[in-house]
Amino acid sequence: MFGNVGRPLSVKTPEKIERSPRTSIRKAAQKVGIKLESARQIVVADLQLFPYKIQIHQRLSQRSVEQRLEFANTIVEMIDNDQFDVNMLWCSDEAHFHLDGYVNRQNWRVWGTENPHFAIEKSLYPRRVTVWCALSSRGIVEAIFFEQTVDSARYVEALRNQFIPAIQSEQDF
Repeated sequence: MFGNVGRPLSVKTPEKIERSPRTSIRKAAQKVGIKLESARQIVVADLQLFPYKIQIHQRLSQRSVEQRLEFANTIVEMIDNDQFDVNMLWCSDEAHFHLDGYVNRQNWRVWGTENPHFAIEKSLYPRRVTVWCALSSRGIVEAIFFEQTVDSARYVEALRNQFIPAIQSEQDF
């Protein structure tokens, strides 16, 4: 065996690829008639382009930005003047756990020689549990579980009935 012999299967030149940020590599390769892998090599190696996932977020009004900055400056000033105990600062977050076998299918593929006609049955109203937890330099508060949708009333109720009593009893920390 002599290795790679014969004419190369494609010609790789950066000029062949359209430089549109929203055109997929597959479509760019089809448009100019080169192999997908050649187009990928041009985009990554020659053009130094990388894929980025578009981030979605809520628009903040100018007033909201100003309020956040004002709040941050006030807290920094209070800390500097010993008016704020950073040991009383609690950070919290929540996570949703699906109880019906939900799977993120974004990158999920089934490979085979024939279509397996694989399908997942999905409930119209999926069951899930939301778990909330808080932590600080003093410790971690026991998780709070929400089986219903978390609205402001349920959130305030959990803070009043579970979180505040937990941080007031020092034996937990």
